[in-house]
Amino acid sequence: MKHFINLKDIPAKDLRKIIIDAKKRKNLRKKLSTLEVDRGSPLKGKMLIQMFEKASSRTRISFYLAIKQLGGGTLTLRSNELHLGQGGESISDTAKILSTYGDGFMLRTDSDNKIEDFKKYLSIPIINGLSPSSHPTQVLSDVFTVEEIKKKPDF
Repeated sequence: MKHFINLKDIPAKDLRKIIIDAKKRKNLRKKLSTLEVDRGSPLKGKMLIQMFEKASSRTRISFYLAIKQLGGGTLTLRSNELHLGQGGESISDTAKILSTYGDGFMLRTDSDNKIEDFKKYLSIPIINGLSPSSHPTQVLSDVFTVEEIKKKPDF
């Protein structure tokens, strides 16, 4: 899976694998503190760059902790901290820079077009943290929670 933009574009078997893996990881984390890294550090040496055009404490903290628990790092940007769209810096220019320094890019925006534009120019995966037409990480989290409440085993 290259990008995580809209659930309709991801095969159901891949979504099921994500849920199963999340359940296993949560179970293995029971004895770990919030900031302890998962055994094996699957994202060791990896960097997720996050850009928030729409603020969200919960999304920001959730992504930060998830990446940290998997052994990686995050860099969080606000759109007002960039020259994006000003002074000649285009989405393609910004995407080149992000692709140079990061291993993944999460964008929370009020523009579906911006998600698609970044997708065109990034050489790293993009995660849709929220756009007008989709909030795939929230939907997957909701499915996970419902299955937990209903006690649906996967493994």
